[in-house]
Amino acid sequence: MDIVQMFLKAKGSSVTDSLVGKLGFEPAQATGFLGTAVKKIMELVSGGGLSVTDLMGGGGVSALMSKLDIGALASSTGVAQDAAENGVRELAPSLIGFMKESADSPDALLGMLKGGGGIMGKLGGMLGG
Repeated sequence: MDIVQMFLKAKGSSVTDSLVGKLGFEPAQATGFLGTAVKKIMELVSGGGLSVTDLMGGGGVSALMSKLDIGALASSTGVAQDAAENGVRELAPSLIGFMKESADSPDALLGMLKGGGGIMGKLGGMLGG
C-alpha cells in the first residue's frame, strides 16, 4: 500500500466529509478531488518540486500552495479553481499531519515517497495493511 492509499484509508472519509460539509462539494466530486489532489501533492514532493522540509515545517500549507498547480488540479478534477484552492487548504493540514505521524524525519518521508522499504513496512503495520 502506498502513502496515498494509506492516507486515504486513515483520513479520507473525514477530509471528504469536510469538503462536502464545509465547502459544498458533491460527495463523488469530493472523493475524486481528494484522491487526485493527494496524488499530485505526493508527486510534487517526491519529484523535488516541493521540499519535504518546507512542507513539514511551520509554513507547510503556504509552501504547498505556492508550488502546487491549482489550475491544473481544478481542470483535472472538474472543479472551479477557487474550489480547488479551498479544497487543498482544507485537506493540507490533515495530509501534513499524517506525514509527520508517519515519518520521523523529512529524509524518512522522502524515502517513503520514493518507495523506501523499511518505513513502508512500519506504516503498513501501523495502519493494518
